[in-house]
Amino acid sequence: MKSYRQQCPVTRALDVIGDRWTLVIVRDLLDGPRRFRRLRDDLDRISPTLLAERLDRLCQDDLVERCEGGYRLTERGRGLAPVIDELGRWGLAWMGAGDGSPDDAFHDHFRRLGLRFMIRPEVLPDRGFRLGVELDGERFVTEVGSADTHDRLRVRECGNEAVDVRLTGAMGAVYAARQGRVDIDELERTGQLVLDGPPALCDAVRRSLEPA
Repeated sequence: MKSYRQQCPVTRALDVIGDRWTLVIVRDLLDGPRRFRRLRDDLDRISPTLLAERLDRLCQDDLVERCEGGYRLTERGRGLAPVIDELGRWGLAWMGAGDGSPDDAFHDHFRRLGLRFMIRPEVLPDRGFRLGVELDGERFVTEVGSADTHDRLRVRECGNEAVDVRLTGAMGAVYAARQGRVDIDELERTGQLVLDGPPALCDAVRRSLEPA
């Protein structure tokens, strides 16, 4: 087991989660429990042996536990949600920057995860609400928790429940707005993004998709 062997919280944290693939496994488990094979398929280039090693280590460190659905995050593991979210928001600057490859994988659950990274929860109302989202024809519900919730954004597939505000558009348009490459008002004016609901909530969601 490698260690930085430094008396510092940053390096102590990296001793636990700094290995390659570890945070990516946590990222996917934020989307819900996963069976080993599903994780293996979604992580593309990881070997079964290495995945098993990473999962065993995460279980030993009480970040992941086995369950009927395969593997899921423990409460301690879910405490990494803000870390993953901030990494995702920081990494938005590199999306579409031309440094990717045509062979780079894009899985269905990346849209759900992408919503976590694109929405800035600090500008949303303190109270909880439900945001219904349809991106590229796929429908989700984003449960926005109250301001004192450490994991405010939980995105899941859409059921038939009512939502408080609805966002419809294309994933690429939302990325462009969040990166500041296009004004969100222009996207709304041209119909590339549509917000429907109470004006105050629509305005809050609109601001949450603007550059920080």
